[in-house]
Amino acid sequence: MLDKINPVRDAIVSLRNQNIILDVDLARLYEVETKHFNQAVKRNIEKFPEDFMFKLTQEEKDELVTNCDRFANLKHSSSMPTAFTELGVIQAAGILKSNVAIRMSIMIARTFVAMMKELEQQKVNEQFVAALPIQLEDRLGEIEQRLDKQQGKISSQNRQFDIVVDMLQELAQVLEDSTKPPPRNPIGF
Repeated sequence: MLDKINPVRDAIVSLRNQNIILDVDLARLYEVETKHFNQAVKRNIEKFPEDFMFKLTQEEKDELVTNCDRFANLKHSSSMPTAFTELGVIQAAGILKSNVAIRMSIMIARTFVAMMKELEQQKVNEQFVAALPIQLEDRLGEIEQRLDKQQGKISSQNRQFDIVVDMLQELAQVLEDSTKPPPRNPIGF
């Protein structure tokens, strides 16, 4: 079922590494019968080179029917659907002279542009996310180096502190020894 707010986005399918809209969906968008739409295309076939439209193979049709519930009616169709690329979709609006076709062609063009921007942003995001582990690893390495340096300083300070404590203990012993009265000779037997 097509989205009522932007029916174009739901009509777009990815096939042969490109975004396409099937003739059946284009006819629905332009509010004409598929048969009349395809007749108009045939009358203007010179306006639709290979990079504007192509016929689906049986395998592609079967895959669409299997993966998309909305194409179930294609399963019993004897003809192969026609796929229109972005260029073909825009060109199709030119052969249909209705106001609906004009409005839809504008909406379609905007939708394709928005999708391209989303794809570009997604690529930027993927690159950013891919770079994160490297950046985090570098940052972690810097932190580990700082910790090692600090631990070295702490160890050095601990050794110095131990030396001071030892010296204080020796000094305390010397003071204790010096404040003791000298041993007395026993009186008596």
